Amino acid sequence: MSTPEEQIAQLNELVNGLTSQLTTLNQQVTDQGAELQVARAQATQAAQDAQAAQAAQANQAQANQQGNQGNQQVNFALNPVRATTNVIDMFAKNGIKMYELGVAKVHSILYNGKPENVNFFRANVHKKAVKCGWYDAGGNIFNIEDNSVTPSKTYDIVYQTQEVPLSVIENFATANIVGQQNRAAQNNEMAVQSLFDSLDEDMVKRMMADELSYTLQNIAVAPLLFRSIISKSEMPGRGQVKVLKDQFKELREKIKGMDIETFNDHVRGLNTSLAAFGHQMPNEDLVQDLLTAYKHSDDTHFNEHFKKKEVKWLKGEIDIEFKELLQDGQAEYSSRKYDKESSWGALSSQDQEIIALSAKVQMLEKNAKKKRNTPTGGGGDQGENKDRGTPRNRGKDAWKFSNVINGKTYKSGDKIIKGGKEFWWCPHHHENGMWCRHKPVECTNNPSRNSTQDTPVQSPSNNSTDETADAATEDAPTAEESEALLSNFEVASDEE
Repeated sequence: MSTPEEQIAQLNELVNGLTSQLTTLNQQVTDQGAELQVARAQATQAAQDAQAAQAAQANQAQANQQGNQGNQQVNFALNPVRATTNVIDMFAKNGIKMYELGVAKVHSILYNGKPENVNFFRANVHKKAVKCGWYDAGGNIFNIEDNSVTPSKTYDIVYQTQEVPLSVIENFATANIVGQQNRAAQNNEMAVQSLFDSLDEDMVKRMMADELSYTLQNIAVAPLLFRSIISKSEMPGRGQVKVLKDQFKELREKIKGMDIETFNDHVRGLNTSLAAFGHQMPNEDLVQDLLTAYKHSDDTHFNEHFKKKEVKWLKGEIDIEFKELLQDGQAEYSSRKYDKESSWGALSSQDQEIIALSAKVQMLEKNAKKKRNTPTGGGGDQGENKDRGTPRNRGKDAWKFSNVINGKTYKSGDKIIKGGKEFWWCPHHHENGMWCRHKPVECTNNPSRNSTQDTPVQSPSNNSTDETADAATEDAPTAEESEALLSNFEVASDEE
């Protein structure tokens, strides 16, 4: 049996061993905790790295997509209708808008089929066709191609209407429009509707009566329809050339009531139509006709601008080209159109002064005439006394100045009927009285009229006559004064 000392030693050794083991265990726990923290930190960092990589990848993908979009080729077009020649989706919102644009009238002024208006109609059809893409590849219906000749030839149906053979139009329509499901067929449908809606009622009736001239396989063909419309308005060949040239001489009348933009379109249409017949007017003739027209527009300032320009041109100080003159007309019109101080069509100060003087002259002439016709014996009923104020002016009305008729003497207030009209003897006119259409108590010359309480009610006609006569002569100048003023005005006009 061991001694107590030995037992204590053994116990201490055991405690030391356990303490060593505990220290080892604690160290292991500490080490494992550190490793765990490191693992957690590594896991967090990995997750963050993954998120950053994912975001970078997304950003790169977006950048690539934007870059690809920027590099995509865009079809240039002047308006949405011409952005594509693909078939129009008539159920889509944009497709409906394109259809509405296509079927709209070429101009608010309906075409009546008269030769003098054909070029205005022609110019507006051409403008509409360009805007709607009716000349564009894929949707072309107005550039008629003739492949039967070598080299092939293309006709503009609008300006070469009578040059293109009918068979060429029919072959073109059969190959590109009739029975097709393409943009050209859609354009044809819209163009036909637009052309019909641009005609007045009589012209529509004429076209409906000649339906065979513009249909193929029971389908209306726009170029054939246009050709038929023009054929009912123009004379063929030389006759039409003469009509076109004559219309240049009539431009000075055509411009009246027109804005310059519309007028210039008309002039360009005339010139283009002449060219279609193989004729070209000399530049000098074109300039002279256009200058003459520009001097007769609705705007005085515009007219004066081109009067001065014509003087310089006639003196040889400047040269003018026809196309440049059209551009000048457009520029001057635009300038005048937006002039806030003096809008288009406003009269010049000189014109306003002339109008005012003319109005004054007319008033003076009227007043002078009234003064000359005013009776000398009093001015009660001037309407009745006109041209009868003196014996020399009585003539056929001399009976009105005598109260003795058929041996019977009438007194004041007596009434007679002559020519279905009532007359009363009124002593308040002239020396001895006069037959008048009013009663003596109603006479404006009656001294007691204003003091009479029971004043008779005058008829509307008598009131109107008296008031008008009084107002007209109240401040009127004498005949001599009026004639003097008129004489002065006439002298001033002669000096100018």
